Amino acid sequence: MAVHAEASRRQAAAFFAACEPIGVNHSTVCEYLKNPGWGFPQASRHTSSKLWRVFDSHRSSGGEHEKIRASSSELLGLYGLLRHFVETQVPAES
Repeated sequence: MAVHAEASRRQAAAFFAACEPIGVNHSTVCEYLKNPGWGFPQASRHTSSKLWRVFDSHRSSGGEHEKIRASSSELLGLYGLLRHFVETQVPAES
C-alpha cells in the first residue's frame, strides 16, 4: 500500500506543478474544500469534511508546499474531489 500512496503523492505534486502557472496552489484547493456546502455520505461525513486539512499549511512537510502528507485513505477520498475541482475550477486550455 505504501507504494500506491507514494505514487499518489507524486501525482498530486505533479498536479500542483502543472497548475502553478494559472495560480492554483495548496491554499486555493484548501479553501475550495473548506466550503460547508459539500454533501458527504453519513458514513464518512466527519472524515470527508476534514480532507481540506491535507492542504493546510500546518500539515505541509517541512515547509515544502509541493509535498503532500496524507494517509492512503485520505488520498483516495481526495481523488474525486480534486477531479471535480479540476473540471469546475481550472480553466480549459485555449
